[in-house]
Amino acid sequence: MMFLNQKKLFALLVFGAAGSGKSAIANAILAVWPDQFTYISTGDLCREEVAREDLTGEKETRRLKIDTQMKKPGGLVDTEIVNELFIEKIKTAVKLGKHILIDGYGRTLGQAAKLDSLLYENDVEFVGLLYAHTPAETCVQRMTINRAQDHSEKGMLVRDEDKDETTARAKVMKFFTEIINVLPFYQGKGKVYEIDGTKKLNEVQLSVVGIVKDILKTNEERFNNILEDVRKMDSLLPIERWDKQTLIKYLRSLT
Repeated sequence: MMFLNQKKLFALLVFGAAGSGKSAIANAILAVWPDQFTYISTGDLCREEVAREDLTGEKETRRLKIDTQMKKPGGLVDTEIVNELFIEKIKTAVKLGKHILIDGYGRTLGQAAKLDSLLYENDVEFVGLLYAHTPAETCVQRMTINRAQDHSEKGMLVRDEDKDETTARAKVMKFFTEIINVLPFYQGKGKVYEIDGTKKLNEVQLSVVGIVKDILKTNEERFNNILEDVRKMDSLLPIERWDKQTLIKYLRSLT
């Protein structure tokens, strides 16, 4: 069976308030393993969809709806639409045989439960949450003066709302309000990796790379052990006669 030779796919979440340094976490992973991960940012999903020019029918109608909603004050897009785009992205990653790096999803209990179900349905294992732990005040400072200066030096456009301290503080506090309820959910799984977002960039990157290396190694060792168990079972029932769903069910029973 060809799929027996495929690697076991897993998903990593990146958490952190705006200005916490979570982008540094994602960028470090993608820089070291660019071909092994699909990066899914909920902030980018809608913008990417609006920019597409190859859509027709219902998907084109959805694109226009997203565009309209993003242009309204606040720029909020319906949760159902965001979920649809997220599911499509997950399925694409699975087809490509890539691990999944998720930024911005799973920040509410409802999303966390939906993510659990979605990953299970696609035979993707949740292996951890990388949490950029940074004080709220530091995040606000980075979002205003520091961010505006950095972007200006690079000739990049800075939205007015990102320069405003009141707006920046509201964004940061919204994140901390959300994770009060959902962080214990992930801590209960024993898979939360806290990363000090106040450290220097290279220190953050080294910490992240070390964590992901260990996860990749553990994932490969576990999957190899499972495959060995399956091969032993071959003496009782030849693997060639196993249908995919039966084998997936058996693999899950071993993890």
